[in-house]
Parts: sequence; C-alpha cells; structure tokens
Amino acid sequence: MHDLHFTHHAEIRMRQRGFRNTDIGLVLSVATRVAEDAFFLSNKDAAREIERRRREIQQLERLRGTKVIVEGDNVITLYNSDRKQSRGASKKKPEVGMKFETTTETALVSLPISLIEALLTMRSALDEDVADALRSITGCSQGTSKPTSDRPSSDVIVSQSGKYAAEFLGTAFFENTLAEIFGRAVDMMADVAPEALVSLATIRTRGRRFISLVPHDIHPFSPHLPVMRTGSGWWISKNISKNQLNLALRELCEVSGLSLGKDLKFPLERPQS
Repeated sequence: MHDLHFTHHAEIRMRQRGFRNTDIGLVLSVATRVAEDAFFLSNKDAAREIERRRREIQQLERLRGTKVIVEGDNVITLYNSDRKQSRGASKKKPEVGMKFETTTETALVSLPISLIEALLTMRSALDEDVADALRSITGCSQGTSKPTSDRPSSDVIVSQSGKYAAEFLGTAFFENTLAEIFGRAVDMMADVAPEALVSLATIRTRGRRFISLVPHDIHPFSPHLPVMRTGSGWWISKNISKNQLNLALRELCEVSGLSLGKDLKFPLERPQS
C-alpha cells in the first residue's frame, strides 16, 4: 500500500494514542485484512512476524562482516571480512546506523542489530476486540468512532477473593500474588489507555523491564527467572517484590496520567466485616 495520506482526524488520533507514521506502515504490511477498508494486527500476526524477525536477527549475527563482490548481475565472490581483519586488528564497535558503501563494481551493506530489534516493538492491540482494535489502528471517522473509556470494561472478570487487594479507577480486585496484582492492573489499563502500556514497555530498570510483548525482554540478563503472560497479551515478571510492585504501579500511573493512591490504590484496605 503506497502514498497513504493522513486526514486531520487521523493525525490527531495518532498523537493522542502514541502512534508514529512508521507504525501504521508496519501494521498495514503485516496485519490481516478484515474488511475492504480495515486491517487488524492479531496475536497470530504479531507472533509470526516476531518469529520471522528473530530468525533474521540470528541470520544477521551469523553474516556480520560478510562482503559480497558483484560485477553487473554476477556474484564474483564473497567472504567474511571481519575474520580477515581480526588478526592483529582491534574489534570495531557495532555500527550505530545503517550504512551503505558503494562503487561501480562493489556493494557492501551492513545492517545493525538495533535496527532489527526496533521492529520487535511493533504495536499490537493484543486483547482488544476486533472493533475496538480497528478503531485504534485505523482511526475511524468521527461518525463511527467510540471514545476510549475512562473506566475498565464491564467485561473484565474481577476476582472477589485473594491475599492482596488493589483498586483501579474505583474497581476493587483481589489476587493471591503480587505479580497477579500487577498483571490485573496492566489488563485494566489495556482496556482504558492501551497507548500507556506502549510507553511503559520502553522503560527498563536495572536488570528487567516492567512489561514487554517478548517474554525474553523481561529478564534479559536472568532468563531463568519466571515470567507470565497477562490477559491483554503483555508479559510481566512472576518474580516481584512489594517494592518492585510499587515502582511498577508508580511508573504505570506516570505514563498514563493517573494518580497513584487515588486512581490506582495498593495496598487497598479491606472493609471490616
């Protein structure tokens, strides 16, 4: 799909919901067409593209430093230049950006891993229903669009018993573990302000991320630590302390514009029976 033009309404919605122009092109290139004028990036689509890019990353790692000599349409030879230069030469740092070096007879293309990894941050409306996801992705016309709710959906199943209690925008919930408390808060935020979770996914603390669409990104330096997938499709750590939970909830409120202790409360005092 070429030469897309954004309406004024679409540009406003992109800014409000944290999308970039490049996000739209990526979604349209890999998503499933669900109507003549609508595309939906499903869990299956996202998983397929992430796996394909993961294989590409492994291939690029294996091919790092490869040089191909061409003449016209003919490949003359190819070799790994890094191996030839490694004897007695200092190891160069990975390139920061994409670089092209060309002459009339040779073509050398180097792709940095960071460029490929950036693709893994693709935005996916993982747990939204098709209609809401289409509105979020395509920015439907004002006549058919539905404003984002300022309360969690009534469809969200809230547990009424558990060791820990919290409250999100007036809705109390109870879970048996601290990780489940954070996971439930993430799911409720996905229903109210999914773009806030995209911002939260970019924040990294020492040794971990709060949430990610890729499970290995949660504990990149401690892959043995357990993780869990929330109902909205985001991965979080199962290994979380009260201090870490409070930090995660504080950051969640920060990126969404909510107030910790008012809009999102933890711990929540249980009413006396």
